[in-house]
Amino acid sequence: MYNSVGIIFKDQPEGMIYTSSHLSRQGLSLKKQKRLRDIGVLESIGRGAMIKKGQKPDIMFAIHALQQMGLQVHIGAITSYILHRQSHYVFFNPPPIKLFSSKKIYLPNWFTNYPWDNSVKFFVTNFLPSKLGIENMTYDGKTIRVSNIARASLESCYLAPYKECMETTYKNMQALYGEEIPEQMQKLLESCKSDKVKRICLYFGERMGIEWYRKLRLNKIDLGIGTRNIYPKGSYVSKYKIIIDTAVVHNEYL
Repeated sequence: MYNSVGIIFKDQPEGMIYTSSHLSRQGLSLKKQKRLRDIGVLESIGRGAMIKKGQKPDIMFAIHALQQMGLQVHIGAITSYILHRQSHYVFFNPPPIKLFSSKKIYLPNWFTNYPWDNSVKFFVTNFLPSKLGIENMTYDGKTIRVSNIARASLESCYLAPYKECMETTYKNMQALYGEEIPEQMQKLLESCKSDKVKRICLYFGERMGIEWYRKLRLNKIDLGIGTRNIYPKGSYVSKYKIIIDTAVVHNEYL
């Protein structure tokens, strides 16, 4: 038993989280897992998840564990910008974690009940295809699925203005540079089911005069019909038929 334990835990990063199901697949039965807890090698952080005794669980490894369990979740919006080191926003406390899933799933209690340093917000939405714009990122040797910054920008537009700051969304979109961005944005906008998201994104892109916007094939992007009241008591933008934060319209974010 102890040889196999040594192999499983060898060179694992600080704060690594081990689920019962993963350890079972590695050859540690539930009985052996209990024995490791009893002798002080592991300690529980909730039913079905453990950490090495004396360590503090890392939320990024918690998300890695969720994905390892087969749950269709990914990190998106502002959190993805931060991980890509593209955010223009400075956090004085641990940054929020924005998790997305394209279908209704239930996160395990060990994850939802643990007092993480970061606030965690979970959003279930299928306004974008589940796999489009998702990429793997390495965090301390472990793979985590995250949105690329093009998809993250649309997720921020989806959450704006109440669950993500409109100003932060606007400024972060200024980080959308690179040869791959125009085609990424084209595919995402053509596939997007939210007229609100498409209109905010295109309005911001046009206002900033940003390169990816100038390369878009706008005739392939359906903006729907009718007005979208995104920011009550805001200002009306007739071209995109949106009522949006007056500060944007009057260049206060520029």
